[in-house]
Amino acid sequence: MSALVRRVRGSARSTRIAFLLLLGMIVQRSPAQITRGLLSVQDLGLPPGRSVAAFEVKTWGVSLLSVCRIPPSWLLSQEKFEDPAGVLRGRADVHGERLRELHDIFLVDVYDYQPLAKGNPEGEYHPASFSGWVEIADRSLGKPLSRRSLRASNFHLTPASQCPAPPAGKP
Repeated sequence: MSALVRRVRGSARSTRIAFLLLLGMIVQRSPAQITRGLLSVQDLGLPPGRSVAAFEVKTWGVSLLSVCRIPPSWLLSQEKFEDPAGVLRGRADVHGERLRELHDIFLVDVYDYQPLAKGNPEGEYHPASFSGWVEIADRSLGKPLSRRSLRASNFHLTPASQCPAPPAGKP
């Protein structure tokens, strides 16, 4: 690199070019930005009387650090695969807490955040960091009604270093 800088010292334009090349080399070598935060699924626009009965969030380049909150009568699970993929799942039983959104349930590290998938699935491809679905139920009917795909705008990551403190226990 020093030879490159010495060779182009002749003009101001050459110096700017050398600086930009050097900066490009440094940026390419730096590791991906890691973002730690609380994952929420929100802005679902559920009509009154409807709630989330189940969900599945597929992840890519995400590490689950902790389950911060398990709503009453819900089962939460996670799988992590050998590649950067993983899955976060949840399902309520008939007595499960009625959730209209999923707030701050998982503490995660996200490596190289991608809001949308990019590339060609038959070639070089990078899935979105988060994708998935929610199952919507009408509790008065006691059964699931529909499954709705989640959009990138439904996933929110709030910067945090740890799970929020739980509320005070009931006496």
